[in-house]
Amino acid sequence: MKDSINGFSCEEVMVLYQFLDYYEKKISQLKNNKSLDVSGFNKLVKEGSILLVKVKSTGDFKNVTANTVVLTIQKKNQLLSFLAHLRNSIAHAYISKAVDGRYCLADYYHSKINMQGFVSKETIESIINQIVK
Repeated sequence: MKDSINGFSCEEVMVLYQFLDYYEKKISQLKNNKSLDVSGFNKLVKEGSILLVKVKSTGDFKNVTANTVVLTIQKKNQLLSFLAHLRNSIAHAYISKAVDGRYCLADYYHSKINMQGFVSKETIESIINQIVK
């Protein structure tokens, strides 16, 4: 199938949009992640499929490597912050697909980057599938 947006197939776009819909209806209202099943996400972190690196300012985004997401923490915990940044990356079309198939994520606040990462398609889809049930 022909790529449709930023290198994503129509099926990949649908998965991302399903996450957006779920985020707006369910996750955006949460104050903590107690009602989310985080076991799958924690497993991905332990396996090294994704590494979340907290920074304090937007100037700390240097040398982002594969499977790493560098982010400022906006919510009360790391997972909710990551999901909020992922939502923004998708909603504002700051997400793209690299030549090697990794998802290139970014999020901006007042024209300053506050999240950047390069994560495999499988990891992002796994996170989305575990969250959106």
